[in-house]
Amino acid sequence: MRFVWKVFAGMVAAILLAGLVIDLSVVGEVRDGLREEINGHVRRTTPLVASMVDFNAESGELVTDQLLRVARSEPDIRITIINPNGLVLFDSHEDVASMDDHGQRTEVLDPGSIVTRYSNTLQTHMTYHALEVMRDGVVRAYARVALPQERIEARISALRLSILLSVLLGLAVALGAAFVISRRLTRPLTEVAAKVRDLGRDEASQRLPIMRQDEIGELCAAINRMADELETRVEVIAKDRRQKDAILAGMSEGLIAVDRDQKIMLINTAARRLISLTEDDPMGRSLWEMTRITEITKAADSCIVDGIPAVDEITLNGEQTELVLRLAAAPFREGSEDSVGCVLVLQDLTELRRLEKVRRDFVANVSHELKTPLTAIHGFVEVMHDDPQMEEAQRQTFLTKALAATERLSAILRDLFSLARIEAADGALAKEAVDLGALSANCLREARAAAEIRDMKLEMHSPAHPISVLGDPEALATAVSNLLDNAIKYSPPGSKVDLLCDLHEGFARVRVRDQGPGIPSAAQERVFERFYRIDKDRSRILGGTGLGLSIVRNVLAAHGGEVSLSSEVGQGSEFTIKLPT
Repeated sequence: MRFVWKVFAGMVAAILLAGLVIDLSVVGEVRDGLREEINGHVRRTTPLVASMVDFNAESGELVTDQLLRVARSEPDIRITIINPNGLVLFDSHEDVASMDDHGQRTEVLDPGSIVTRYSNTLQTHMTYHALEVMRDGVVRAYARVALPQERIEARISALRLSILLSVLLGLAVALGAAFVISRRLTRPLTEVAAKVRDLGRDEASQRLPIMRQDEIGELCAAINRMADELETRVEVIAKDRRQKDAILAGMSEGLIAVDRDQKIMLINTAARRLISLTEDDPMGRSLWEMTRITEITKAADSCIVDGIPAVDEITLNGEQTELVLRLAAAPFREGSEDSVGCVLVLQDLTELRRLEKVRRDFVANVSHELKTPLTAIHGFVEVMHDDPQMEEAQRQTFLTKALAATERLSAILRDLFSLARIEAADGALAKEAVDLGALSANCLREARAAAEIRDMKLEMHSPAHPISVLGDPEALATAVSNLLDNAIKYSPPGSKVDLLCDLHEGFARVRVRDQGPGIPSAAQERVFERFYRIDKDRSRILGGTGLGLSIVRNVLAAHGGEVSLSSEVGQGSEFTIKLPT
């Protein structure tokens, strides 16, 4: 619409300019023509008037009858008769008595000339022409004819009115044309603009109907082709973006890209988690504003300034856990430009470092646990070997202690092999349908002999119907037996151990409840670690290897279950096994 009105404004300007040109050129020519017409008229009329001038023979007075007839027939013409002394004898428009001397008028001094001037008598511009009136070779008077210039201005005004009306008519025609054009042109252009705006709002499926075969139709067809290409390109871009987002979201490493000012350009889910970022939209925000981890911001700053990749390992102390990260910073460039940003890659090494520590602790603990019985066996055998004359009673004592050390060594190795077998299976144990209640009852029967030695009572509480789970019978029996064995070892003589089996909230449960000393809350999670003992001396006296609860946890993990502990110091403990049914 604005374009049409601009065209209309141009047309108006052109029409007005044309009117101005016509006024300046045509009006001037018309004015000159009218002046020539008046001059010619007075030239033709003046001789006629001069011929009508007559004087009375007796009195010598001017005869005005014919002059009056001429004046009445042409009222626009002013006729004046002036005697040679400048006295006005006759005037068709004024009283001669009130008129001054006309002897010095230009037209009188120069008869035959055309003179135009302002008439003080008639208060208007007049064109004058005068001729001598000769009688008997003597100048008897001057005959003057005058026409007002108002005729010219009236004709000019009429002409200008015609020009003005023509201009107004042209403007009206231009306005009508603009309205018609706007109806025929702007409506489809408005529809085209609306569809283009729809394309800008990702409504790429919009297409323009081609209802015309003119330039508008060609424009619609071109826009439709552009929309097809745009839809294809948008789909390619969207697909690439989805793939990029999926790749970034699937990365276990955290990825952060920042520009030269350390404004975040890209960040994936893993990076958000590792730096504990809760901001919904960190894009465009400063890295130092989003995270207060100075090692990360310093690495980004150094990388951007120096343009050199850097690798570092940082440790973050959280409220509950310690996080170990490998931080790699590398600059990125656009073309041949200098560094325009930095890419930070965060790799979580916490579990790896924990496993390395567990491995070191495990090796140290195994070495220590194996060293004690081996040292005892070696010492007893060496003493007996060096003293062949040793008394038999002493020899038997040494042999008994060596045998006990051997049994302890065998128990440690047996538990290590069990643990290794379960971990090597990695969840791929040979599973079958198992009645957990019957399996637990069998474990209870096997544990009665150890309980009777300590004068302890074992009780089982289980429903009459089977409690069926899918699992490895040998591994599950090992887990239940280890819990019973610990309960018997650490409970005081004469106490009671309860074994409870039931179904609870869709899980099969086995609970072993003892009346032992209880476990401090600080140690309740660590008791499942390998070789961890609350009271190491007492554990060795009771024959524990320190691997029983670790085996239980690994067995449950391999079956998709879990083991938990509820205990208070002095109130006993309750271990609970939960398995999916």
